[in-house]
Amino acid sequence: MRRFCSVLGVCLFLGLCSAAQDLSDKKQYDELRAHALELFKGNNFLAALPELQKLADENPKDAGVLEALGFALASRALLETDNDARRSERIAARKYLIAAKQLGDHSEMLTYLLETTPEDGTPRKFSDNNEINKLMQSAETHFARGELEEAKAGYLQVLLLDSDNYLATLFTGDVYFKQQQFGSACQWFQKAIEVQPDVETAYRYWGDALDRMGRPEEARRKFIEAIVAEPYNSSSSQHLAAWMKVRGLPLAIPRIQSPNSVTVDGAQKININIDPSSIGKQDGSDAWMLYSINRAAWQKDLFKKNFPNEQQYRHSLKEEHDSLALVVSSVKGNNDIKALNPQIALLVKISDAGMLDPYILLNSADQGIAQDYVAYRKEHRELLYKYLDTIVVPQLKPAL
Repeated sequence: MRRFCSVLGVCLFLGLCSAAQDLSDKKQYDELRAHALELFKGNNFLAALPELQKLADENPKDAGVLEALGFALASRALLETDNDARRSERIAARKYLIAAKQLGDHSEMLTYLLETTPEDGTPRKFSDNNEINKLMQSAETHFARGELEEAKAGYLQVLLLDSDNYLATLFTGDVYFKQQQFGSACQWFQKAIEVQPDVETAYRYWGDALDRMGRPEEARRKFIEAIVAEPYNSSSSQHLAAWMKVRGLPLAIPRIQSPNSVTVDGAQKININIDPSSIGKQDGSDAWMLYSINRAAWQKDLFKKNFPNEQQYRHSLKEEHDSLALVVSSVKGNNDIKALNPQIALLVKISDAGMLDPYILLNSADQGIAQDYVAYRKEHRELLYKYLDTIVVPQLKPAL
């Protein structure tokens, strides 16, 4: 199992995990909860497990307890020698994790565990190469037991067979992190990024190591780079948001939304649905009509002209850029900038900074637009970083 206790601690600190409700002895429950989670944060998963199970039985609506219980069960599964028992543990772990998610828990730890815990409880498959797969599973078992040198030896054996194995490189760094050898951990995380620059995990782990070394500015950079690597992976954005919020600096994510909508009925007739409250204002809101008309034109024939090799219409980066650019050009020519609707004023600011595309891809993308991200990142990685650095992620406060 990988390290996530620090993330759970952040969640608890921020009050993101549900508290006990309507229990006969709330004080006793809270005391047991505090003790169980203290054991958990100290990596004493097996010791915490009975207490977590008791808490979950008493209050099945405590998302924080359910998440920790799912993690503890998944950890114990790694130590099981019987295949059926191991599978049952994983299935039980997944049940509690899903329950926590349904209660509104979307933490990094929970997301990771659900992604790596199959519904049928089978062990995670690390490679199609049987030897590498066995070595990785064995190393992970050592890691879960706290046998860090044995785990490291296993990962290094994998690297002898496959020098570009991303997970073995990443997890070697994670062993050093666990041993609080943060400088060595950073070196391995850097190697992992050299192998897979477009996977967010090594950037995030590197940021954690830098943070533990008292280098928050460098940590912030790595957390931003993690989002640039994989913006549609919730782990990267949630981790940065939690890290910044602890410092009293919530992310400044732009919220810009047209009040109108464009729909296509069964006969492929395109309808523009206008919000009447946006008409006649002197704050630039009328410009959203141009946005809607342009999007309708893209759905009618402009998409086929611009993407002749794609068979079906999709919302694209180019369509959204063209439509928003019309709004910007309209309000800049006909309105007092100071009197603009705040959303439109922010749109103008982003456009004037040359960051309209990064805004669309990172903060306004749907499934269609997301398909354009990889090609854009290949040519504009630094601009994507600059957008997050200057628009979305506040600068850290200087130390007193």
